[in-house]
Amino acid sequence: REGGIGPFAMDSHTMAQGWAPMIREVLMTKRMPPGQIDPHVGEFENTYTLDVEDERKILAWVDAGAPRQADEPDPLAELTWPETDWAFGEPDMILNVPPQEIPATGVLDYIHTAVPIPLEEDRWLKASQYVAGDRTVLHHTLNAVVGPDEQLDGSAFIDGKDPNKARIQAYIPGAQPEMAEPNTGGLLEAGSTLALQLHYTTNGRETVDESRIGLWFYDEDNPPEERMMQVCACIFTPTWENIPPYDPNFVQSTSITLDRDAYLYSFLPHMHFRGKWMRFEAHYPDGSVEELINIASYNYNWQMDYQLKDPKFVPAGTEVVATGAFDNSEQNLNNPDPSRSVPWGQQSWDEMFFGAFSWKWADQSVHRATGD
Repeated sequence: REGGIGPFAMDSHTMAQGWAPMIREVLMTKRMPPGQIDPHVGEFENTYTLDVEDERKILAWVDAGAPRQADEPDPLAELTWPETDWAFGEPDMILNVPPQEIPATGVLDYIHTAVPIPLEEDRWLKASQYVAGDRTVLHHTLNAVVGPDEQLDGSAFIDGKDPNKARIQAYIPGAQPEMAEPNTGGLLEAGSTLALQLHYTTNGRETVDESRIGLWFYDEDNPPEERMMQVCACIFTPTWENIPPYDPNFVQSTSITLDRDAYLYSFLPHMHFRGKWMRFEAHYPDGSVEELINIASYNYNWQMDYQLKDPKFVPAGTEVVATGAFDNSEQNLNNPDPSRSVPWGQQSWDEMFFGAFSWKWADQSVHRATGD
């Protein structure tokens, strides 16, 4: 985008020539594209990967000097940018997160705040989007919808136990706006509150983050029939094992067992700068094991929610196992300090292990899976 704006504008040919060494480096070292999943495991809507043939074409084009025919239109000149931040048109409701004044330096504790959801009647949520006010300082958010009869505890963790409750999108690096599957949604009750956990990191200048959350609802006379569930195979302090100093491949694992027939829809890994890879496997009741997804080169800056092309049926009693590795070595260029024994912690120089996945119970009426 910077290449076509203002006094430094250039065409795509000039830009490609200038960026040729970087393009070659990121392709050859597999540092890009960001979604580093193993293409041989599962089929996903949003892989963000290139096949080998496409990589070869790009490298050959770069090595040839990024040629372009004289009469060929410049693709940069043809780009158009959205006039709005909202992915699905103007939202039905916008929640304004209370402005947060962020200092220039220092380590900030997590901030907990609450935003009333001004609904006069219950509505079924179709889509949501978190628009960060200042992405240079907003590290991530978590949230939980607190019903009118529930107590606000400030934890902002979604437990996933109530299948009817709406889930509003949180903010993580690389996240996309969240549109529910067709005929799928959760209920926002009138009088509900959104509990928010906000994590900021300073960047050398004072700023104010004024984030917004857009909500889109189903028509009142057309409520969705299906519910999406989400749970996290997480490791917290009671069972966390510190990552040894200089260990290049420290492995941890945890699991969730589904007690009813279900369809799996997506997988979301979360670790910090030492995160190396994460895999999800299905351990079936008959003793067989199937790999579901292999995030072979985890990248903290692109925490994708990988969506299966077709939902995956798993029978009751299936154990979904999340296994991940951390690279605490000096070879990890993102490692804050390889000499540390790394504990679980909220700040990025410590570590976390979240293996989140979403599913629907199989007794719901409509599925996208082939043959249903």
